[in-house]
Amino acid sequence: MHELGHRFEHKFLTKTEQAQWMGYYLHIRRTSTTLVKLPEVGKPVPIALKDKSTPTITGYEDSPKGQMVMLSDGGFLYTKDMLAAMEDDMTRAVFPTPYAASSPSEFFAETFAMHVLGTLPVHWRGVFEKVLPGAL
Repeated sequence: MHELGHRFEHKFLTKTEQAQWMGYYLHIRRTSTTLVKLPEVGKPVPIALKDKSTPTITGYEDSPKGQMVMLSDGGFLYTKDMLAAMEDDMTRAVFPTPYAASSPSEFFAETFAMHVLGTLPVHWRGVFEKVLPGAL
């Protein structure tokens, strides 16, 4: 169904409908990342680390390469990297599937497949049908 969604998008959507979908995708991406804030000292790191540990944040320090997040295991992360990972996690969480967050086309194909299979949550069903009424 996902691949059929790609075909449907390219074969049947008008340029206006494609532009509307792109605009909606960009709107979601922009608004989802404004919710991200640095966690307080003493809180666990809110992102998945490569070694799968979950140290707590012991403080923030400035360095020549940028602000660092100091960790209870003796390690550190750069604040900008942690915020970028948090934004990615937040963005993936607000789309119907994590993969849908990767591009407007994947957003369409994932939403289309879930719509056809009857698994698209009610909120997304309304959005999908509203943005693309002429194509459905």
